[in-house]
Amino acid sequence: MASEGLKRFPDEKRFYVTVGNAAGRSEQYERALDVFGRAYQRWPEDQTFREQLSSSHLMYGMQLLDKHKDLEAERQLRAAAELSPNVDAFLNLGRALHNLNRSVEALAQFDRVIEIGPNTPLAYFHRGLVLGALGEYDEAIASLTHEIQSNSNYPPSYLLRGEINMKRGDWA
Repeated sequence: MASEGLKRFPDEKRFYVTVGNAAGRSEQYERALDVFGRAYQRWPEDQTFREQLSSSHLMYGMQLLDKHKDLEAERQLRAAAELSPNVDAFLNLGRALHNLNRSVEALAQFDRVIEIGPNTPLAYFHRGLVLGALGEYDEAIASLTHEIQSNSNYPPSYLLRGEINMKRGDWA
């Protein structure tokens, strides 16, 4: 019904919100991007459409990350971060960049996450992962130790810290 309303009354904002949100809830992120993108083009000053468009980019980017479509995910997550900077967009953008072997850029994203949201779960884990890949073992261990102290229920932090210690020759 709302989709029909959107066609018949393109100046009515509420139809964009209803159709876009329904698309997002059903994980039809490309549809949500289309609807919120058109709304944002029409009303660029409307913060609701800006945030909904950013959220759609974020959710679509995360879906693409889960499917290992990292290049496409990076584009979506970068768009999300540009529209509405937030820790989730930066964290997942960093993940995509790391998967694309762009470690220095990924590290910058994780540092940004920690700067604006120091208690963000897994931020220090991902930072440690990238630092380990860059061969910055002491910094990697410090980040992973921080993650373990704040989130002791995430086994990969222990595993990665152990692996990095082994690379340093610290078998204990």
